[in-house]
Amino acid sequence: MKTISQDRGHIDYTYGNCGVRACFNLCQPIIRDDENSNWRPREKAETIPIPVAESILGLQIRDCTPISALALAVAHYEDKEHDPELRSVLMGWISFAEALSRTGKSST
Repeated sequence: MKTISQDRGHIDYTYGNCGVRACFNLCQPIIRDDENSNWRPREKAETIPIPVAESILGLQIRDCTPISALALAVAHYEDKEHDPELRSVLMGWISFAEALSRTGKSST
């Protein structure tokens, strides 16, 4: 689910109890304990566009290489929501302003 904050300062892309929060130039995986809990950061924020190869955002587990919480959250969101917008924002293919202008649920 795409949720735009009331102040339009960030967009949460979530499914279940995990997701990614995107701001103008930062993104961060987020998590909550249950539907009644607040979202909290899961690991450090990264700059947008993500300064790594696109493949790092996918779930391509071939060996014992650690997968970041960001990569897991992106893969989970894309698998469940079938929405390419999150990856487009993180890779810098569309701007945060453009993502704000697209339909999303507003948070209170």
